[in-house]
Amino acid sequence: MNVKRNVAFLLVLAMFASLTACSLGSTASTPTPAESKAAEPTQSQAVGGNDGPVETEDTIVLRYASSDTTANWNEVDGLSNAESDKFMVDEIFKRTNGRYKIEVYPDGQLATGITEQVAGIRNGDFEITSISSGSIASLTDAFSELNVPFMLPSLDIARAMVDSEIGQAMIDQAEADIGLKVMYLKDQAFRQVTTSGKEIVSPADFKGLKLRTQSDPIQMAAFEGLGAAITTVPFSELYTSLQQKVVDGQENPWFTIYSKQFYEVQKYALVTNHIFTTIVMVMSPEVWNAMTPEDQQIFTEVFRECQLYNREIVDKGEVFYKQACTDAGMKIYEPTAEELQAIKDVMVESVYDQCKDTMGEERWNALNDFVSKNS
Repeated sequence: MNVKRNVAFLLVLAMFASLTACSLGSTASTPTPAESKAAEPTQSQAVGGNDGPVETEDTIVLRYASSDTTANWNEVDGLSNAESDKFMVDEIFKRTNGRYKIEVYPDGQLATGITEQVAGIRNGDFEITSISSGSIASLTDAFSELNVPFMLPSLDIARAMVDSEIGQAMIDQAEADIGLKVMYLKDQAFRQVTTSGKEIVSPADFKGLKLRTQSDPIQMAAFEGLGAAITTVPFSELYTSLQQKVVDGQENPWFTIYSKQFYEVQKYALVTNHIFTTIVMVMSPEVWNAMTPEDQQIFTEVFRECQLYNREIVDKGEVFYKQACTDAGMKIYEPTAEELQAIKDVMVESVYDQCKDTMGEERWNALNDFVSKNS
C-alpha cells in the first residue's frame, strides 16, 4: 500500500512538472525583462482545483503589467485597489474554461509610466495594463470630462456619466487616439490634497506650494491658478520626492494616500474632492480581435462585473482609508462650504475656458447638461 501511494505521488509530481514546463500558448513574446516574475498569489492559487478548469499547453496567457504593489495583491481585507483585478483574473480563467489565463506582474515590473505602458502593449511585451485617466491626457483628451475640477459633485453622478453615452464616447475616442482596446473604466473616487510643512485651508495657502499633480494640462493649470508650483514627478518616485522635500504636497484618493504610506511624509490633508479619478483598463487590440465572438462576450461581461464590484469596494474604502489616515497620525481638515467654494472659484476660473477649448463646445455643453439634469 505504501509503495502504491508513493508511485501515485510521483506520477502526480511528474504530471505537474510536465504542465509547468510546457510552452504556454500566447499572443506575444516572452516578458521583458525576462527575469520579471508574476505575483505570487495569482489566479493559479484561486481557480482550477479538482472541479475547475486546468491550464493546458493551449491556454493563452495574457500578461498584466500592474502598477499595484505585491502587498496590494496579497491583501485579504477585501478593500484593496487590486480586489476587482483579482476577480477579473479568476473569472476569466473560469468562464473561458482555461482558454485564457491572466498572469499578473505587480510593482511596475514590466512598465512604469504611461510611455512604457502603451509601448509595452504595442510591442507585445504584455497584453494588459492600467493607466490613470489623468496621465493618459498626454496622449488623448478623450477623458477630459473626468479631469474638469469640481464638475462632478458626487460619486453617483460621476459613475452615471461613465455609464452614459458620454462615457462610451470617451472610450471610443481613446481607442481611436491611442490604438488600444479599452476594457472598462475603474474608478478610485475623488482626489484630496496632502501637504507636509503647512496646513492648507484657503487659496492663499497654495501660493508657492511645490505640488505634484498628474500630467493632465487641465489639472496642472487649475492648481497653478491657485499659485502652486506644479511638478509631475513620476508616481513611482513620489514617496521619495515627498520624503526628500523635492515636493511639498500631492493629491490622490484616500486609498492611494494610505496604501502608498504618504501619511508617513505628509502631515496634513485637505478634503477637496476636486477631481474624480479613474483608471483606464486597456488591453492589446490584436488579442481582442483574435478572440471568438463568444470569448469577447465573456470578457465583456467580466469587465462590467469588475467595474461594478470595484465601485462597491471604493465605497467601503472611502470611509475605511480616510479613517486609517487619521489613525496613522495625519491631520485631516474638513473645509467649510465657504472655504471650499473659495478654492473652487479660483480653480474654475483658471481652467473652465481651457476645458471648453480642449473639449469643444459640443462636448462641453453635453457634460454640463448631463450634470445639471442629474444633480
